[in-house]
Amino acid sequence: MIIMIQSSSRTALVTDSTCDLPLEWIKQYDITVVPLTIISGDQQYLDGVDLTPKEFYHLLSKETLHPTRSQPAPEAFLKAYQHTNSGLPRHVTVLHNAVEEEAQALAEYVWGELSPNELFVSIVSPVLGVHTGPRAIALCGYAG
Repeated sequence: MIIMIQSSSRTALVTDSTCDLPLEWIKQYDITVVPLTIISGDQQYLDGVDLTPKEFYHLLSKETLHPTRSQPAPEAFLKAYQHTNSGLPRHVTVLHNAVEEEAQALAEYVWGELSPNELFVSIVSPVLGVHTGPRAIALCGYAG
């Protein structure tokens, strides 16, 4: 999931840790990265916080079952979004690829937490859907 927040003076990017952006870019462009949870056996790690890429690959080499992952909760993204609050009116769109129920639930949550001036729910085009994969969901917005 990627959130892009724009205002007249600033653009903020929020993404999850699957983006695999170089650390230099994250620092240079002040990108907020929300970590996924990596699950290995009965252990849970926050990607990039509790577990480095090197440690992750070590887990892969020693485990018979590959670790799984869990998406960050919408609350984590909203917290990051609220952190970028400019005080200007908010306009938000929830984009999805054939997961309308989840998109509607996220939209209701966003409405309750942020009270945006506008809130849209839209399905992504089939072309973009092919690149994002099934069940993709995104939250986009701007202030101004």
